Amino acid sequence: MNIFSRLFSSPAPSTITEQPKAYILLPANPLWVAASILISLLLNIFLKRAAWVPDFLALTLIFWTMRQPNWIGMAVAFMLGIVMDVQQGSLLGQHAFAYVVLSYMVQKASRRLFWFRAPAQALHLLPMLLLTQVLVLLVRSWGERAWPGWSWFLSSVFCALLWPLWSWILLMPQRKSKNDETSPL
Repeated sequence: MNIFSRLFSSPAPSTITEQPKAYILLPANPLWVAASILISLLLNIFLKRAAWVPDFLALTLIFWTMRQPNWIGMAVAFMLGIVMDVQQGSLLGQHAFAYVVLSYMVQKASRRLFWFRAPAQALHLLPMLLLTQVLVLLVRSWGERAWPGWSWFLSSVFCALLWPLWSWILLMPQRKSKNDETSPL
């Protein structure tokens, strides 16, 4: 079995008696949703010094737009984009525009994305993340007329590479083992 089939296929038990781990996802806690957005916003504020650093806020917006579209959508993406624009001192609206477009694309693709495991989801999210960076670059180029270089697009690549770990971390409070006696289900 090659590496691609292991990454993109469903996990199979190695023996007949071994069962794959089954998890039941509990409802998302609104406090966890807000805390994860706040943490990712703080990570963006304090770590976004180099161009290649992943956009943690975009990853969190993608995750919660997929998982909780009634709570987190384009309005929240717009407000958080304005916060990022003000924090970075950039042209007002460039991150807001990019985050709204990203939220829209994720909402449209969310049903398809749920069919895949996290590494395959990352491959589907990479073009969306690259498009958002292109939109930020286009809006920024109207005001600054400066090319940040090709290394600026590494942020999207690192976001896609970080996606499996990030989605696993954000799902941790919702996971409950199917065989757990304390499970309410």
